[in-house]
Amino acid sequence: MRAERWSELVALYERQLGHEHEPEHLRYLLERVAELLCYQVCDPERALVYYVRLLEHSPRDLRLLRTAARLAAETPRWRELVDLTQREIALTQDRSRRADLSHRAGALWEDRLHDPDQAVAAYRAALAQDPAYLPALRALGRLYSRHGQWRELIAMHRAELQVSTDEAQIVTLLHAIADTQEHRLDDTEQATATYRELLRRQPGHPPALAALQRLLTAQRRWSEVAELLELVVESASQPSAQAATLCRIAQLRWERLGDHVGAGADCWRALRVCADYLPAQLLLLRLFEVAPPTTPVLAPLAAAIERHTDTELRRQLTEHLAWVVDRAGKDPALATQLYERAAAADPPPWLLWTLLQAQRRLGTPVGADAVLQRIVEQTGLGPDRSELQLEAAVTGQGSGAAGPSPELWDSVGAGERPFARRLAERQLRAAPSDKPAAGLLRLLQREAELADDAGDAACLLTELGDTLLAAGQPAAAEQAYRSALEQAPGHLNALLGLQELLGAEERWAELIAAYEDEAACCEAPQLAADAWVRAAQTAQQQLGDLDGAARRYERALHLQPSHPQAFAQLAALLRDRAQWDELADLIRTQISLTASDLTAARLLTELGRIQLEQLGEPQQAEACLRRVNEIEPNNLYALLTRGEIYYQRREWRRAVEVYGRAEPLAADDATRSQVLRRLGELHLSLGDALAALAALRRLPPHDLSADAGLLRQLARAARAAQDADAEHDALDRLAAATEDPAERIEARRQLALLTARQIGDLQAAVLAWERVLALDPLDAEANESIASIHQTTGNHTALYQQLRAAVAHHRAALLRQPRSVPLHRQLTALLRRQHRFDAAYCTCVALGELTTLDLEEVAFIERHLRHCNLPSATELAAEDYLRLLLPEAAKGLLRDFLQRTAPALAVLSAERPQDHGLNRRQRLDSIHPFAQALFALAPLVGSPTFEIWITSRDPDRVTAHHFERPALVIGSQVVSGGLEPHQRFRIGQALFRLAEHGLLITEPEGSTLARLLADLAAAALPAAHCPPALLEQAHAATAAPAGRFAKLLGKEARRGLGQLLPVLFAHLTAEEVAAFARAQATAADRAGLLLAGDPAVALKALRATATDPPLLVPLLQFISSEEYGQLRRKCGIAAVGT
Repeated sequence: MRAERWSELVALYERQLGHEHEPEHLRYLLERVAELLCYQVCDPERALVYYVRLLEHSPRDLRLLRTAARLAAETPRWRELVDLTQREIALTQDRSRRADLSHRAGALWEDRLHDPDQAVAAYRAALAQDPAYLPALRALGRLYSRHGQWRELIAMHRAELQVSTDEAQIVTLLHAIADTQEHRLDDTEQATATYRELLRRQPGHPPALAALQRLLTAQRRWSEVAELLELVVESASQPSAQAATLCRIAQLRWERLGDHVGAGADCWRALRVCADYLPAQLLLLRLFEVAPPTTPVLAPLAAAIERHTDTELRRQLTEHLAWVVDRAGKDPALATQLYERAAAADPPPWLLWTLLQAQRRLGTPVGADAVLQRIVEQTGLGPDRSELQLEAAVTGQGSGAAGPSPELWDSVGAGERPFARRLAERQLRAAPSDKPAAGLLRLLQREAELADDAGDAACLLTELGDTLLAAGQPAAAEQAYRSALEQAPGHLNALLGLQELLGAEERWAELIAAYEDEAACCEAPQLAADAWVRAAQTAQQQLGDLDGAARRYERALHLQPSHPQAFAQLAALLRDRAQWDELADLIRTQISLTASDLTAARLLTELGRIQLEQLGEPQQAEACLRRVNEIEPNNLYALLTRGEIYYQRREWRRAVEVYGRAEPLAADDATRSQVLRRLGELHLSLGDALAALAALRRLPPHDLSADAGLLRQLARAARAAQDADAEHDALDRLAAATEDPAERIEARRQLALLTARQIGDLQAAVLAWERVLALDPLDAEANESIASIHQTTGNHTALYQQLRAAVAHHRAALLRQPRSVPLHRQLTALLRRQHRFDAAYCTCVALGELTTLDLEEVAFIERHLRHCNLPSATELAAEDYLRLLLPEAAKGLLRDFLQRTAPALAVLSAERPQDHGLNRRQRLDSIHPFAQALFALAPLVGSPTFEIWITSRDPDRVTAHHFERPALVIGSQVVSGGLEPHQRFRIGQALFRLAEHGLLITEPEGSTLARLLADLAAAALPAAHCPPALLEQAHAATAAPAGRFAKLLGKEARRGLGQLLPVLFAHLTAEEVAAFARAQATAADRAGLLLAGDPAVALKALRATATDPPLLVPLLQFISSEEYGQLRRKCGIAAVGT
């Protein structure tokens, strides 16, 4: 070591390191080698290696870490340096030190390792330790700016603003933020706000003022621009700069804000700052042209103009001011005074003439003469006394003197000097008297004759024609115009004058020819096209020549293809004539010629409408409208029409895209409703129920409350989206809005199902189903659902009431629709749920007569018959039903009596009914005993008087007949015009009761029946007159049943029966009574009257007929009653035809 042989010492230590395993000694050797290499050998790379090894043994030694970091920086080994820095950060507790270290790591990542992401992370870590650490803030801002992360850059600038105290730095940062917002983010609103914030800190900052003015101008916020310029005025130090800015403010107020008063005030402010500021004076003069001022206001401006040293400028400004005052007409004296000032030194000729006119209006002949003398001197006119006299005379005439004489007019006009003739012409035109008119005409004629040039002659002749036309001489004027055209064919003014004359005289064909001549002579295509358009309009409007008008419009477009009026008129003409192909071609041509995107968009829109609505070319129309949206993305018509085209082509996604763009553009509720309705339908078609539901919910509330179609669509979307609340609301509103009863019922039904199944509120479900029944009491599902809910909840009272009401409704409906199979089946189900099996059995019987029973119904009938111990029955013959219907006691007198008298009616309807007073298909003779008996029976049962008809023997061939009076047709049908069904039943029931009471009579003689009838008469009306012989035959055995039967009759019925029977039997023998009774029973049977005893058989017979007789409804009603079922069980008879 004394010899400083450091390298050998290092080698010695390194050899010892290879054999040392004791940690403390090993750490000592490593530290010695590292220090020797670092401080003595000066080998930082090797030293760094040993320091790193030392850190493995002492990872929390900050001294070693910092020494290793210094060596890594000297090497340089940047990644090891970053790693060491991160390790030191982890060990350091001081937040400022950690922020500094994180910033160093960020700098290494940025400058040495070129990893901006890691650098950003490191800088952010530094700010996490110290948010006000400026180096990190600036470094992050630099990185964000370099990589275009503008929003992050603005955030860094804002953070730097919070910690910066240097006012200049704050202003710089604010300007950088605003500049980034404006040029990088294109966020003009934020940029405007930031510039305003800057100006609040430093009001006169020129770059901020200029930038803010530029932004506000681009946004057309003129009031704010004016306020900003006021700040510029305040910050300006030079009067000229202040005046210039005030002029800018004045011009802005005038041209952009329309504030003439404010603009004038700003101009006067500019003049108060700088009295001789020329732009302010000129702007004031322009303002005075729009809003003429008062005389006191003009005085300061006139004085300021007089102070100008430039003579020409002073003359021009004074002349302009004089013209303003003269134009206002409020102060002619001031105007004349100003003209005199302007004309004081070397004025131009026209100014002298203007001064002359002002003097004349002011009425100062002396001044006018002086000005006239100056004009003569300035133009070099010699002292021609006649001309001066003429001018003076005219001037004096204005002040009340006598005017020039005719001789003076002619002498001046006939002279050889052109100037004199022109002077005379001018004076003649200005003359207030009508005397010079002839002189003027002669003067113009002479001028035309003396003219050397044909063009000049044509002009003079045209002027002559104008004068003649004004003087009321159209014929001479036309001649002058035509002479002018002969001198110079195509002379425009002559053509115009001739056109005016021909139009006034309505000479349309000649006017059109004149327009065409004008077009032929015009060299400019624009003028020629205008002439062709006028010719076409005249032909179209005045002559009705549409074809000629179209040709002329086409000529105009040929000369100038983009002529707007020719295109518009020709397009309207083609549109009126429905020439859609030609109109489409015309529009295409205009589109190819136009340079304006907006015009092209308008034409493309029209072309698309024609292709879609008139030519039936949706594909071409879609292409046109797509181009429209490329030019005008917010063209609502194009978007809506494209959406409808895509919808018709079932291109759902494209339709959704264009309708989505159209939605925010819809300005009115109707269009917005149309768009949202279609969006909902399209989303549903795509299977996106949530999007459909969202679109439909955005509809205006009044649309959803009144449009059943929209509510139907909303319910469908809500169902698909599984939104039970939305579906419930939509169905409820649909039921209230729709006018279709079937749809209202279906909505209520769906609402009830939703309430029960998804919402789970059984009470609300019952209320919902009850609302269905309020609309349709026969709804089977509603009845079944309510019954099931009541049964589930154990509410037996409500169940009973509901089923009872449902049965009543079904019975009433069956009266209106007796052949309705569904109603019979629903009634059967309701009765079975009520456990009214007898009634359900009866409805099944009626159902079996109308249709084929299903297996369940057949099984129910079989179970019910077994339960009642009744055998199943097959279809019975008509002649057997009486035997089965009546109990065993019927084997007595009545059955034998009926069998013996069976041929009676057959005899009456034999081949020769004439023998019995009957004619086939004719009315029964009223004197026949059978007819008399029925006529007598009719009042007894309350039936009106009716006619009796007989038919053929074969009942199947009988057809119904309608007659003027109620009629009873004997055969298989009973047709009555007014005979109520209940009246027929009363007849049948009366005969049936007679048969029932006859069951107890066991004697087979016909006299027994006679005695029975006598007893009936006595019981019904004891005071009735009966033959004594008949009363003696009364048998004691018949008294009791007769009395019971009489009790069943009302007072009027008993009286009628008591009167009927004595009269009847007074004319009949016992045999005749028996025959009559049998005939009566058989006739009643065939007439359908006695069938009231067993309606099932009657129903069978009636179903075989071609039409529904009035008897069918009450028959079905009776079959469905419990009374009928009890009657059949009492008689021991099973169902018929089941």
